[in-house]
Amino acid sequence: MRILIVLLCGFLTAGFALWTPAGSADRQITIFNYGDEPIFWVAAGHVQTAQWSADMLPSNDVIDVGEAKSVKVPKAGQCVYDLRAKYHDGDTADLTGVDLCTVSSVRFEH
Repeated sequence: MRILIVLLCGFLTAGFALWTPAGSADRQITIFNYGDEPIFWVAAGHVQTAQWSADMLPSNDVIDVGEAKSVKVPKAGQCVYDLRAKYHDGDTADLTGVDLCTVSSVRFEH
């Protein structure tokens, strides 16, 4: 009986360790640059705050005109985020209310 209880507890613990809520993991999203300037900074912010994440592009990386890069959105605990891109000329572009649970790519135009 003790062995059965120990095994059952082990299976339950393993099952809970493997289960995570749908929105709790980092998410990958592909950023397409359809503008006329390279994008050198991309960040995410939650729709309810005015705070932006750190740059999601790898160090010294850019998204050239007509190209796309896949980036990781950190701590995507919820689905809906705002995304901001900064262009080489200093302009910014925002995409608001992007549902990362249903969208795998976005398009910035400048």
